[in-house]
Amino acid sequence: MAALRRNRVKHKLQDGKLAAAVMGPMSANLADFIGPLGFDGIWFEAEHGEVDYGDIPNL
Repeated sequence: MAALRRNRVKHKLQDGKLAAAVMGPMSANLADFIGPLGFDGIWFEAEHGEVDYGDIPNL
């Protein structure tokens, strides 16, 4: 099992800083592409889109 990474969004918000996240239709390939672009987080929305709760661990 992979180790959990520090939650940059949570820590920035706790420090009163701005956190930048991206949200939209997501797939594992898109998450891999977005990861190195410097965002603090990716918002996975699994209620209204193509992503199902069962897909999230693979992302």
